[in-house]
Amino acid sequence: LINAQNILLSSEGEGAREYLTKEVGFPEKSLLGVELGLYDSIRESQNHLKESGFRNEGDVELAGLMGLFQDEWEGRIIGPWRDRLGKSVFNLWGRSLFPMLGESVDIPSLRRPRTRALAGSTDIPYGLDRALRNKRKHLVMVQTPFASLLPPLKKLDSPAFIASGGRVSPAQVTVLEKYLRNEGSLTLNLNYDPGTGSLHRATLQALDELEGVSFPVYVVNPCDMVEEESLIEAVSPDLIIQEKGINAYVDVLRHRLEPEEYRTLASG
Repeated sequence: LINAQNILLSSEGEGAREYLTKEVGFPEKSLLGVELGLYDSIRESQNHLKESGFRNEGDVELAGLMGLFQDEWEGRIIGPWRDRLGKSVFNLWGRSLFPMLGESVDIPSLRRPRTRALAGSTDIPYGLDRALRNKRKHLVMVQTPFASLLPPLKKLDSPAFIASGGRVSPAQVTVLEKYLRNEGSLTLNLNYDPGTGSLHRATLQALDELEGVSFPVYVVNPCDMVEEESLIEAVSPDLIIQEKGINAYVDVLRHRLEPEEYRTLASG
């Protein structure tokens, strides 16, 4: 990760920095404080591993087993996944530069290890450590790390933004139950993936997983994020912030619904 951060801030990372600032909307001065890096190549990662003192054959084999040397990482902006207390677990997530139409822009984890596995897991929602550190109990759950990072960089730090990194899992619900028990709330703002074939599928699946939790759950209707004449079906909160500004996104959040009200709209 350190190697990837250095590459992002070097001359080799100029294209990636331009993508982050112009295409995604990250303030340029924020790049030093955000844990993002650029995975240049497998060879670069292998060399950095050896330069850092991990020269034994077993070290390289272990890194390979943990998924560090997969060619899908090459050319991607990557970041770490952290547990609730902020300790980094091995899982990385990545986004390809200049994704083609229809291509998945985020890979939450190329390897999704079991809980307590050597390489860690994504059982804790991305960004929950920031919510804990800032004592935030009202959360908005989005799907991708980029979508959770952009609002606070645009001075919207309450509520706190977390990311599921894909489908909301039972393990993530268990963690949220412990964190939000008897106080706080969770608002779902999951974007639409055209591959699912349904505008509401991801949100309805999340509501099923959250059935019976002790904290209030609200829903941002995905339809509120889609313009009727738009040719692009996939919508994410970071796209709204980038194209329309943070105030437009706050307005979307204000129109959140109760789960049953949302289910009625979705079924209609």
